[in-house]
Amino acid sequence: DLAIGVAEGGAAAWRRRELYALGASTGAPPDLINRMGQDWGLPPWIPQRLADAAYAPFIELLRANMRDAGALRLDHVMGLQRLFWVARGLPIAEGAYVLYPFEDLLGILALESQRNRCLVVGEDLGTVPDAVRDALHPMNVLSTRLLYFERQENGRLQPPTAYPENAVAAVTTHDLPTLAGFWQGLDIDLRDQLHLFPDDEVRNQQVVARSEDRAQLLVALEGEGVLPPGSGMQPVAYPEMTPELAAAVYTYLARAPSRLLLLQLEDAFGVREQPNLPGTVEPVYPNWRLKIPLNLESWHDSPWLQAILPALRQARPVAQVSGPAGGGGEGVYLWIPRATYRLQLHRDFDLRQATALLPYLDALGVSHCYLSPIFKARPGSRHGYDITDHSSLNPEIAGAEDFEQFVAGLKRRGMGLIVDMVPNHMGIMGADNGWWLDVLENGPASRFAGYFDIDWYASAGEVPGRVLLPVLGDHYGVVLESGELRLAFDAEQGSFSVFYYAHRFPVDPREYPRILGHDLARLQSRLGAEDAALLEFQSLLTAFGHLPGRDSVDPASVAERSRDKEVHKRHLATLYVGSADIAQFVA
Repeated sequence: DLAIGVAEGGAAAWRRRELYALGASTGAPPDLINRMGQDWGLPPWIPQRLADAAYAPFIELLRANMRDAGALRLDHVMGLQRLFWVARGLPIAEGAYVLYPFEDLLGILALESQRNRCLVVGEDLGTVPDAVRDALHPMNVLSTRLLYFERQENGRLQPPTAYPENAVAAVTTHDLPTLAGFWQGLDIDLRDQLHLFPDDEVRNQQVVARSEDRAQLLVALEGEGVLPPGSGMQPVAYPEMTPELAAAVYTYLARAPSRLLLLQLEDAFGVREQPNLPGTVEPVYPNWRLKIPLNLESWHDSPWLQAILPALRQARPVAQVSGPAGGGGEGVYLWIPRATYRLQLHRDFDLRQATALLPYLDALGVSHCYLSPIFKARPGSRHGYDITDHSSLNPEIAGAEDFEQFVAGLKRRGMGLIVDMVPNHMGIMGADNGWWLDVLENGPASRFAGYFDIDWYASAGEVPGRVLLPVLGDHYGVVLESGELRLAFDAEQGSFSVFYYAHRFPVDPREYPRILGHDLARLQSRLGAEDAALLEFQSLLTAFGHLPGRDSVDPASVAERSRDKEVHKRHLATLYVGSADIAQFVA
């Protein structure tokens, strides 16, 4: 649930003070539910400053909340188009609506919804302009439809079939009375005690209206044939809400074609007090601090939950999705692993051997096989976490056909597969990880730099933009003098690297002129200043030196460097093969 604003004293407001109208707060004008209006005490965004910031704060907000959620409810979705501002110190009734760049914000909402694969629900209750609802519907932002408010012109409750498909159906929300509280009119009593009615006449009208609401609800339930048997249609038969009557109410709502149905947590336990009472602050009412009467471990003992859930399962079967074999029941099969078995794969126990074990594991009652990493790793790896290529299978473990046969064997037995994708492990050092070698060669300008968490500038001074790792077996000077560091030229690739035993450290191609240009006069004297091969060699040195630097990380520079360095290295390899003098000089 995404709130309409942030606390003035919170980190978000302090981070961008210039973005907020700190002399005002958001709220709502007086309406039938809240006759005195609402002041939420949340400073609103200043529309122009939000636009000047290229909507970055709004984008950050959506991404932070959508990243880990499958669905996001936008509280007071009308706020995308306009917000009711209340100046500090003035009565709520003297507030005014302020317009926001609706089309821009709605477009961003749609884009981030797609990027994050997150469904969006709009809380469009209360006074909402038709233009807002008309814009939200084609964008597939689900509307919010509540049993309390969905009425026909004659005042009767809307039949379930009249609910829109592109919506979320619910009995209530956290800002409204629970089903049990609504039935007894406890919310009216509470507002009266807190002096939230402008006068007694308004209170009396709501008391009478609530009595009619109870009768209308029973009539609607009877019309759908879900009223508990033998109870009759008189509200006096139910002085209080019961689990059976609550199940009937949710059965009624479950027949709506709306895409989602919400069960309010408080209704699942017969709670009478609503979690939040709009228009109040502490200590007037303990908003968001009321506890559920049962501990989590005892939820299944609730007679309310025991009555409502079976009724919902029967009344609202949803589309069957592909799941394990034999899962042909109604509803979406939530396939939670019952028992897992981890298979540690290596060259002495490959996927073909694992496939042969499936009948045994199935007989044991295993529901899911959990595979150790299956991507290409260092030769002989016993664990598989030293991955050198995330885009291919480890040939010591399985080929594509072996993997497909393993998966097919699982499907035949109704078993599932858990794959360790290993996004945070990789085999570095050595000389076999192409991404790692590219990062060493090109630094921050590598095409693969983003796959590594490297603080390039942690060490200031003489080595900024470098990777610092404890590789050497002794002090650098000692290792250097002992000749353990070896500069070598790969004639086939046209590249230079420094080797330390099995470890390879590619040299930055932009630095090749420092190597190839050393004692160049000796080559000139041997070939002559006008020799064609020498001129081509000198031109190549200049080309290497003009490559974009390691710190040039804009996309164009990264692409240019990635392309040209390989062209120049192939050119160098060709010169090496074509001229014995150049080959001798380079070697």
